[in-house]
Amino acid sequence: MLNQKGCKFMGRPMVEATKSLNNFKTLQKVYNDTLENVCLKACENLAKRFNNYTTTTLLNPNLLVLHASNYETSNTLALWHMVQKNLCNVNINTIHIENGTVRDCKGCPYKTCSHYGKQNQCFYGGIMVEEIYPAVLDADAIMFICPNYNDGISANLCAVINRLTALFRQTKFYDKNILGIIVSGSSGGDAIAKQLISALNCNKTFQLPPNAFLFATANDYGDIYKDKINEINALRFADTINNNLSKIIKK
Repeated sequence: MLNQKGCKFMGRPMVEATKSLNNFKTLQKVYNDTLENVCLKACENLAKRFNNYTTTTLLNPNLLVLHASNYETSNTLALWHMVQKNLCNVNINTIHIENGTVRDCKGCPYKTCSHYGKQNQCFYGGIMVEEIYPAVLDADAIMFICPNYNDGISANLCAVINRLTALFRQTKFYDKNILGIIVSGSSGGDAIAKQLISALNCNKTFQLPPNAFLFATANDYGDIYKDKINEINALRFADTINNNLSKIIKK
């Protein structure tokens, strides 16, 4: 709700501590310290990053667009094309995640995942390593084209997000922005946005620019064109992209 009101969030803008602190067990392997001290270090790191958080607007951003939709039947892709035609000085790289091309994460042990991550690799290889990892590293922002499937992200895009973990072990994404276009048959677009924020902003450290998501409602293909408000909103969203993508200034 804050983001839709215009608030911007730096990557990983919060520290979550469960009662047992067991959610810090992964970081404990990195710091080799007590869970309480690991939690305190995370809080200290958050405060330092917040105090030093300064950004500059990107003039010619590289935008990576990820989708798993059918060009001939997708209202969500159609809405993206409305946005795309209004973008200025944005370098766009589009990758279609076809069925069966991305294996989902199998939860390798931490040391195994870290070993492959140091080489910008993943144990399972494929399109993730060959195309998506290099594209993510080159991008200033990533746009997720998300039709709403039962208030959840599509399986192919979910697999992509899960498989980013190996790359994340070596490379943090604080300088990169996330965006999303979400089209629902009835409602629930906010549920998709929450998933993207949780997985990519709170977890994987991507920045969340103001008004990072464009929502629409459409059922049969072509419905997206029937409501003129979608054209207006697409123009506004393009302006948001043109004006609000930013990069952290290192102090």
